[in-house]
Amino acid sequence: MTRILVLVKWFWRAWPILVPVALLIAHYITINFCKLDIIQFNKIASLSLQILGGIIVLYSIDSNIGIINNESLFIIIKKWVTSMPIFIKPVTLQVDSTRHTMTAHPAKLRVGNSTDTIEGKIKYIQQQIEWLKEDLNDEVKHLKDSIQNTDKRISKDVSDIRARVNLITNKVEKVSIGGFKVQFFGVMLMIYGSVVSYYA
Repeated sequence: MTRILVLVKWFWRAWPILVPVALLIAHYITINFCKLDIIQFNKIASLSLQILGGIIVLYSIDSNIGIINNESLFIIIKKWVTSMPIFIKPVTLQVDSTRHTMTAHPAKLRVGNSTDTIEGKIKYIQQQIEWLKEDLNDEVKHLKDSIQNTDKRISKDVSDIRARVNLITNKVEKVSIGGFKVQFFGVMLMIYGSVVSYYA
């Protein structure tokens, strides 16, 4: 049972060819075993097949456009019509006052007292060294925070880029693989309809 199901699925992968063949067989049986006006029947069948094939191709193209641009043919045609110069309204620009803020590392202002004695000068130098250590520690902390924030932002950007690449890859696969069979089927119906119209 499993092998039969696998075989059926394998055959069904060729549905764009199998369905027109089935229609051809049904057409042949209808013509030979039913009492119909063959010329009139062929004309109706030809017109129906060509219209149906054209609609299927148009639907596939519309689906592919929707996958890529998230739009449809109707929306594209509507945009084209509304972009006609008689429909375009004049645009007025309103400029609002905006305030920009900038963040910077705060500067420190320190004043020490120096005396003329050796002990006072040594104490003053030690105080300057302590302040320098504090400033260096603050600067190192500020740089570490800045690097950490930049690293987080870069990681987020990389994740966003990977997600976009995966999305584009999926869209390309859907357009190139998914739409081909439907378009091929529509073209086969149009060809079949053209051949029937020749014998009508």
